Amino acid sequence: MADPDPERAAPLPAEDPDALYHDAPCGYLTTWMDGTIARVNRRLLGWIGATEADLVGRRRFPDLLRVGGKIFYETHYAPLLAMQGAVADVALDLRVAGGGSHPVVATSHVVAAAGGVPAHVRTTLVDATGRHDYERELLAARRAAEASEARVRETSHVLQQSLLQGGIEGGDGFSVETLYRPAVESLEVGGDWYDAFPLPERGTVSASVGDVVGRGLSAAAAMGQLRSAFRALAGVGAGPSRALDQLDAFVDRVPDAWMATVAAVELEPATGHLRYACAGHLPPLLVAPDGTATYLWEGRSPPLAAFPLAAPRPEGAAEVDPGGRVLVFTDGLVERQERDIDVGLEVLAAAATRLHDRPPAEMVDLLVAELLEDEKTRDDVCLLCLSRT
Repeated sequence: MADPDPERAAPLPAEDPDALYHDAPCGYLTTWMDGTIARVNRRLLGWIGATEADLVGRRRFPDLLRVGGKIFYETHYAPLLAMQGAVADVALDLRVAGGGSHPVVATSHVVAAAGGVPAHVRTTLVDATGRHDYERELLAARRAAEASEARVRETSHVLQQSLLQGGIEGGDGFSVETLYRPAVESLEVGGDWYDAFPLPERGTVSASVGDVVGRGLSAAAAMGQLRSAFRALAGVGAGPSRALDQLDAFVDRVPDAWMATVAAVELEPATGHLRYACAGHLPPLLVAPDGTATYLWEGRSPPLAAFPLAAPRPEGAAEVDPGGRVLVFTDGLVERQERDIDVGLEVLAAAATRLHDRPPAEMVDLLVAELLEDEKTRDDVCLLCLSRT
């Protein structure tokens, strides 16, 4: 049957492939397997206020993301891409020049070269600025549901404190200060923990902070088992990254501990040498004696038992000068539903710089009080300060 519309009967004009790529309604990004940007279209450059020269060969895909998205990329997105060859429909926030963010939904797939060897990754970024209204509606519903919860367990607080006993306050060349605050004051237990203990045969002190998904008695029980298991593994000289590797096998037998996050550090007080590893956890904050605050972003890997790992978990290293401090904390200290987590990290770093000359115990108390001033929905909070004296 002939097409009744004469315009549609005429042949379509030739399309310019370059214009189709650059002026498409979505962002396109091609990266090498290590994430380094090889090609990017004008649409994406316009969203973030960058030029091709700023990015190609100079930046990696996670560098374009806000801090929360960067952590998610490292712990979830990249491992899934390596395992499955594709990741679809992931909500991320791009960093915009001059501040702010641009929400997108990302889909990536690996392109293989001859012989099936992975060569590069193609990513499509769909504009998602309209999703914020929907998210606000979900947030309002979530808050209403949380407000309706009323579980009163007086024994929960006692259980939490008993599980967290056994840490140390200090030793030769170091001190440890900690603060734990449950989600519901004196009533609820959760999955956050801290621990610190000396390793005399190594001349070091080990400290860890972790977060088990969920709250209540099951989360507290899983927390207690993980804390004890990590202490045992570190105690035999496993070191931060090796202890986390071995925890994966343990977590397989503790379903309530799946996807738990852990930040583990080991300090040699005599030299100031610090080793650290983070399994899906927020990075430790190193506060120098002059107040300079630096997040330790190396040694990152997925949460416990999140994915089968093809290689040992990595480990980072740093030097802590006399008077320097390492802050290890859970997300309840910095994360808020109404703001990006990178803002909370910036607030913590600024407060730590301002309070660096206070005694460690006072610094911990003041940091928590200041960081929680804007808290609207109460969450578990755990903070450990390891100081080199």
